[in-house]
Amino acid sequence: MKTNHANNRGEGDNDVLTRYLNGTCTEKERALVEQWYNLKASEESGLPDYIDFKKLKQEMWSNIDKPQTIVRPLKYKLAGIAAAVILLLAVSITQLNRGIFSTNTKEVWVKVKAPDGKVIKIDLPDGSKVWLNAGSTLAYTPSFGREIRTVRLSDGEAYFDVAHDAHKPFVVQTGKIKTQVLGTSFNIRAAAEMKKITVTVLGGKVAVIKKGTAPLFLLPNEQAEFNKETGTIDKASVTAENTTGWMVGKYRFHNEELEAITSELQRRYNVSFIFKTEELRSMRFNTGFNATDLLSDILNDLVKTGNIQYQIHNNQVTISSSTKAN
Repeated sequence: MKTNHANNRGEGDNDVLTRYLNGTCTEKERALVEQWYNLKASEESGLPDYIDFKKLKQEMWSNIDKPQTIVRPLKYKLAGIAAAVILLLAVSITQLNRGIFSTNTKEVWVKVKAPDGKVIKIDLPDGSKVWLNAGSTLAYTPSFGREIRTVRLSDGEAYFDVAHDAHKPFVVQTGKIKTQVLGTSFNIRAAAEMKKITVTVLGGKVAVIKKGTAPLFLLPNEQAEFNKETGTIDKASVTAENTTGWMVGKYRFHNEELEAITSELQRRYNVSFIFKTEELRSMRFNTGFNATDLLSDILNDLVKTGNIQYQIHNNQVTISSSTKAN
């Protein structure tokens, strides 16, 4: 005797789909969805260049609601959901490949730069808000918001509070990686003097994309770290609020590399840093300071907690290993 499980199956799949899109699904469900995408992205054919979103959505839900003559195990049901979810995400990804990795060079980009030692706020035409750290530059085109909302962050750091628009993905270009969202809040550090670019999510869901590879999905309190030299991207759990203290002049670092700390000091105090050895860059510290603190006091605190010493000459700070015993 055949049993119709259409209603139960449809409701269950709807719930999983909703949970994945809003970031509340289980680790097992999430892993399956992203594993499916990684497999699909690694195939020679990959994803198609164009997807009819309306047609796809209709087909997806009609398939979910079809009566089933066989009761499938959970793993097969989730695989079907994964395909549906990833195809929905693929709409944005394929738009990205068509419109972002081949940018329109004819348009003149509008550039906004934060002065040295000062944080500024930018209101974008779509209602999104961007806080630029000192010395950072943000650029966007006059056609911003017509289709894909694209901005460029060069040599600096910014916090983004993106206005939600399901039909117009918001994309930040930073060197060789792109960060794509629909509406969320996140921080990007892409300082020229640093060997890594970091993307940290405070709210919502973010896809970090490197051309030719599958996207890396981030949820709140997760961070992607892109190594400029090796081209690799790693994901880690962090306390996201520690990355945005610069907006209000309160800098907090937990197990942070010295390179990242000096990058913040460089922009706040308008100085440059030189490391005597490359190993010094990757030394890690737990520290913090306020924007009103003296640079010398901050450096002295670092000397006390780490095996380093410094010299200042003409707004240039040289960091070297300390001769003192550990």
